[in-house]
Order: sequence, then structure tokens, then C-alpha cells
Amino acid sequence: MLRLIKVLLLLLISTVAFAEKVTIIGTGDTVLHIPVKHYAKVNNKKDASGKTINNLGFDVLFKKVRHILRQADIAMTCHTNPIISPFFSRAFIFNSRPEILAAYKKAGINLINMATNHTYDFKYRGIRSTERYLYQHKLHYVGFGSNYKKAHKGHIYTKGKLKIGVLGYTGSFNANYNRRDKRFPHVSYYDYKTGVLKDIKRLKEKHKVDFVVLNVHFGGQYRTRPYRKHRNLTHLYMEAGADLVIGHGSHSMQYLERYKTKDGRNTFIAFGLGNFLSNMGWDHSFRPTRISGLVRDSIILKVTVEKTAGKTRITGYKCIPIWTENRWVVKNGRRMKIIRPIIIKEELANIDEELKTNPNRTRKIYLIRRKRLLESRLRVIWRILFPRGKGNIIKAGAK
Repeated sequence: MLRLIKVLLLLLISTVAFAEKVTIIGTGDTVLHIPVKHYAKVNNKKDASGKTINNLGFDVLFKKVRHILRQADIAMTCHTNPIISPFFSRAFIFNSRPEILAAYKKAGINLINMATNHTYDFKYRGIRSTERYLYQHKLHYVGFGSNYKKAHKGHIYTKGKLKIGVLGYTGSFNANYNRRDKRFPHVSYYDYKTGVLKDIKRLKEKHKVDFVVLNVHFGGQYRTRPYRKHRNLTHLYMEAGADLVIGHGSHSMQYLERYKTKDGRNTFIAFGLGNFLSNMGWDHSFRPTRISGLVRDSIILKVTVEKTAGKTRITGYKCIPIWTENRWVVKNGRRMKIIRPIIIKEELANIDEELKTNPNRTRKIYLIRRKRLLESRLRVIWRILFPRGKGNIIKAGAK
């Protein structure tokens, strides 16, 4: 009997020892509106030679969240701005400087979904230019490319014996310049079922990946629920072999869903993570409208994937509520705007600490109002993520 117990213990220890674990973090859209870029610019710091030491100030955008992002093996965001000289933007035509890519890497983000409705804002030139900058910064990307093959290639991350495959798509275009000729620049389209199904099959069969992630820019603007079309498509792709969907694009959060496939896999769908960073909802006040609040609500989604005894599954997830801070302050005698994501629970803890120590009555009134605002956004976030009650995820698929 004692020998049997020893054997069982050895088997258990060997199983745990050979378990591979990967942490995946997903965020919503990073939209570098002109005021966001201006906030970075006024925070640019230079050394004695005049060279920037904080990536033209872009580092400050992620100051409050980078300690979370750095916890992941794969940390991804959706970058909505092409990168092409002379780096100017105008209404509904987005652009950004390449220094944002270095800021992403410094913050812990190592994978970008470039497939959005703005990817073609500068047509083919914009795609070719953006791709060059991504190569120069050695930053992995999915969702677009200078030809069809690169756009649909995806990214494979390997840790020990666990292989994770990531694909990127958009569900909408402001202007669709995709051609049948696959030699031209291309943006991966979520509604192109044949292409998506082939991508999943290629990763599973040719590259032998254990776990497939779809990072998707889709959804109706300001909707807190997905379109039926996109929900049905997502279920189809889960049945084909996808395991996790990280969605964004509606500029608002949408609910989470567990989907059980016919072959018995428990998959996970986040239909909308909202805006990770943007200037939307800049007019949000202590008496907000519904939409002006929604576009600043978001979460950082943290998913743990584990492979044990040849079986790969999601072993845990965590939702970290964040809020895009967008307010005027006076710094060094100058009036300026702060625009950056903050972690709500950490900010609430900071407010409670200051309320205990700061004797200034005017400041206390402001802090109390700010605390109530953040608490109200926290309630909205949980209500959207879990419409059936906090922690009660919507379930679909095979019974």
C-alpha cells in the first residue's frame, strides 16, 4: 500500500513538473486621438544631448497600468493608428508616431492587432510604412500585412511544449481596399469565413498549436451586446478550433461568454473590452451621459492557459476594471490635460488614503465626488460583463 502511494505521488509530481502555463493579457482599442498625442508630447523628457528618454512622452500613457501588462507572457492591444510620415492626423484619418511602438514594448505589450476599420486610412502606403516600423521595433503583429499571406500568417508563441497561436481580424472597414490579387497589402476580414477557417486549420494542423486566440476588432458602436451575426460567426470559429476570442471595436464593453464546443472544449469569449486608451468621452463629468461614460470604461483581461498531460485548457481568468482618466490639471504653472488608463480599484485605494491625511476641505469634496464616480463606473462595468449577476458568465453551446 505504501509503495502504491509513493508511485501515485511520483506521478502527481511529474505531472505538475511538466505542466506548462502561459498568461495572456488582452486590452481594448488604443486610439491615439490628437489630444492623447499632445499629452504625450508635453511630457516628453530629454537628456543633455536633446534626445528623448521616454519615447517622446508616450511612456506616460501606460504609467498606471504597465505593472499589470508586464505580468503576461503575451500582452496584446489593438492599435488603430497607421504609422506613416509626416505623422499627421485629421478628423477620422488616424496616424501616429513610431515612438508609440517602443512605448508599447517598455510597458510590456508585445503583440499588436493592426486589423481595424482605420487600417486603410492611408491606403497601401500606410500599411507598408506601418509594417516597416513594426519590423524595426521588433514588435509582433497580426491582422494586416504587405500581402495576403502576411496578413493571415498570425503569430505563434511557444513556451516549453505549449504552443499558442494568435490571429487578428477586423469586422468592419471605413474603406475596404482588399483585392483578390494576394500580392497587394491586405487586412484580415472576420466575416470572410473561408479565410478565417483556413487560418485556424493551418495553425492546428500544420503548426500543431495547442491553443488558438482570435483578436478581433468588431461590433456596433456603443452597443453593450454583440450583433447576432458576429456571435454566430464566433461560435462557428470556436467549433472550428479557436479557444479564446478577445474582442474590441464597439467603443464600449460587451459581455463575457463561455462556449462549450461539440467536441467538449470549454472556450471563452470577450465580445468587447472597450477602449483601452482614447480621447472619447472627454466631456464626461460628474453628471455623465450614458455613452460618454461607456467609452471610458474598460477592463484588462488576464487569462491563464495550462497544458497538463497533453491537454490544454483555460485554468483561470481575471477582469481588471480600468477607466480612462481625462481631466484638466495645472502643472508647473501650465494648464494641461491628463489622458491615460488607470486601474479603478487602485485609484479608489489611493483616494481613501488621501482622504485620511489631507485636511483641505475643497480637496476632500473633490476626492469624494471622484470616488463616487469611479464606484459608479465599477458597477456599470460589472453589470455589462455579467448581465446575469457578477461572476455569472453567459453560457452557450453544447450541453
